[in-house]
Amino acid sequence: MARQSVTKHLAVLEAATLVTTVRRGRQKLHYLNAAPINEIAERWRRTVRSMPV
Repeated sequence: MARQSVTKHLAVLEAATLVTTVRRGRQKLHYLNAAPINEIAERWRRTVRSMPV
């Protein structure tokens, strides 16, 4: 994957608050923000549990 593609993907993830960014000098570090993913997963679990068997 080209560097420009990675940069675009990271920008989309950052806009969706799935990734947080920290700058250290010339470096830009990206960290996963698991809270939104956990919220989606928990909502899905509640939906599946409430479905009749």
